[in-house]
Amino acid sequence: MPRALGTFCAAGWRNMRPWPVDYRAEPEFELGWDLAGGLESLNLALKEWIGLLAYRLVGHIGAMAPNGC
Repeated sequence: MPRALGTFCAAGWRNMRPWPVDYRAEPEFELGWDLAGGLESLNLALKEWIGLLAYRLVGHIGAMAPNGC
């Protein structure tokens, strides 16, 4: 969501309010080690950070962690 917010801000849209819609939380808490699930979460997080870095380097966003505009 930070990448989307930064892109809207860079395009001149003001007073944007982030609203999460793609929930990825499990419906119930589970103790244990889930290697596949952990790797999937790591993969998603890395893609988002790489996307933020790429958008920052090419100038699509003004900050790595935009928090509003």
